[in-house]
Amino acid sequence: MSADPAGAWDRLLPQMQRYEEILDASKERVERAMEEAIDAGFAESSDREGRLLVPVRAGIRAGVVEVDWSAEPLAEGTRLRLEVIEEVFRTSTAAVSILAIGAAGGIMTVVWPLHPDLLGLAPLGALLALLAWLLVVSRLRSYGPEDFLSTVADLASEEEDSIPRDIR
Repeated sequence: MSADPAGAWDRLLPQMQRYEEILDASKERVERAMEEAIDAGFAESSDREGRLLVPVRAGIRAGVVEVDWSAEPLAEGTRLRLEVIEEVFRTSTAAVSILAIGAAGGIMTVVWPLHPDLLGLAPLGALLALLAWLLVVSRLRSYGPEDFLSTVADLASEEEDSIPRDIR
């Protein structure tokens, strides 16, 4: 048995995701923007210092990502860094059920020429497939830590007086 090439384990183990952005604002302003984003409901404070719970959505999966954040001053502004510590996702069973019904309808629509007895069910199958599209697929959204980071960047770049209190 031959030995693994160098770095093989690095490819197999999950890599820590890092997001960073250099903002044209002071460290204090960036920290206030983080607090404003948390107050607006874009994230929750974790039990541990310097960590946030950021709600995420990835298609039919929704969850929360725990991130470790830091802000370090630079000559040209402040570097805001988010490092993902843990991700927890849950799949929407209602969306999966609706998609399964829509897939069955799509199969009925395609299979009826092979089985002419299903001709009466073909319009129902097409309707089920269309409803699944309208109820689930057309409403899929995705957002994650990078969107939270851009929200904080937007808040930090605005004037203090122009920041809306109710962002949602």
